[in-house]
Amino acid sequence: MMAADLMVSGAVKSHTRKVLRVYAGRRNCLAEALRAQLGAAVEFSLPQGGLAIWIRFAAGLDPVAIAAAAEARGVGFMPGAAFFSGGHAPTNGARLGFASMNEAELVQAVGRLAGAVDDVRKRRAGEGR
Repeated sequence: MMAADLMVSGAVKSHTRKVLRVYAGRRNCLAEALRAQLGAAVEFSLPQGGLAIWIRFAAGLDPVAIAAAAEARGVGFMPGAAFFSGGHAPTNGARLGFASMNEAELVQAVGRLAGAVDDVRKRRAGEGR
């Protein structure tokens, strides 16, 4: 009975519109922060649904090494291989969720991720000497 009352009152419809706006704003914020702070280090397509953006790191950037460097900077993510089985995982991908963070937190997290990418690049350049 209570669910029916919510439906009839329009509360569910209103809440759905609000949630869609909030998550679209977070998705767009994450996408803009990725473009601005990581540039050519990542590629992605803006998803039409869901609560995450799948990114692909540029050639030569190891998501496992970046995840470790990011963890040291206080931000975590799962390399894409963790979401696949049977050896069909993309080796350069990662899933970045945006549902549980506000826009300021997303921008800060991407800044830390960008720092982790820089750390990995510097470490790799140092090994090549």
